[in-house]
Amino acid sequence: MSEFATGYFTIDSAIRGLGLAEMEDRLGLPKGYLAGGATVLLLLRPPTLEEFEPRGSTRFESGKGLSHSRLHETKAIPGAWSGRRLVKVRPTMRDAARTDFREALESRAEQWELLRPIPARVLCVLEPGMRFWG
Repeated sequence: MSEFATGYFTIDSAIRGLGLAEMEDRLGLPKGYLAGGATVLLLLRPPTLEEFEPRGSTRFESGKGLSHSRLHETKAIPGAWSGRRLVKVRPTMRDAARTDFREALESRAEQWELLRPIPARVLCVLEPGMRFWG
């Protein structure tokens, strides 16, 4: 079965070693958003320049407060993702009505937003109590 990543994504090293609640904090997700578990999707290819927008880090929810033109300048840095795995964290139990995303206050993760679905595969499924080790 094919999978597709949509929405925001990051690099796997940003979430390595974290449990679900810690991922919520690092990614600026609502408390309890991953309480039922999470699926980590691995993007099968890097998105092209037309398929994503940089959003800074999870310190700035949805890139709010950041200069769009300055962020856009970071878009075409050759080799920026070289050797990195791009991942999407998706809650196992979806609650599409959740809009109370927040800024990550302590540790932050780089983030980008996909503008169209990108082929992906399930890297792992995390159940409550598990940590992501990549």
